[in-house]
Amino acid sequence: TLNHNNRPAMGSEIATFAPSVSNSWIESDITSYVQARLGTTFSIGMETASTDAYWFFSKESATNKPTLELVYQ
Repeated sequence: TLNHNNRPAMGSEIATFAPSVSNSWIESDITSYVQARLGTTFSIGMETASTDAYWFFSKESATNKPTLELVYQ
């Protein structure tokens, strides 16, 4: 199984964000990144060097599960 110790190396940065309100959702538009890779397989990761207690919940979380919303236009 995939975990922190055996995860793939992170690639180049595609977006940044800085939450400014506690307990809020953050949106990041990665349309151009996805469009450039249509027809390929890729993964997206998140990491923080912050000590400000950013919380990223896993899919196993009972509440606040991460969401990837794809909008087809």
